Amino acid sequence: MYCQALDREVLGLVLRSGDYERISQFFRVRHDEPETKLTNFDGKIISNRDLVQHYQADVTPTLIFFGPDGQ
Repeated sequence: MYCQALDREVLGLVLRSGDYERISQFFRVRHDEPETKLTNFDGKIISNRDLVQHYQADVTPTLIFFGPDGQ
């Protein structure tokens, strides 16, 4: 319920506006799909579970902002 509210009231507005399209990327990592694979900033393939554990994103929704170097 909270993830949907965040999408609807914040992220959806940002994405639809297109204002940040040239300078940012948005990705959703789902807790209920822990084995989905993605590429981290080091170019390594990791699972959603690994990413969630690494950044200690224990509650949803969690927003994490990264610079181009992954920091």
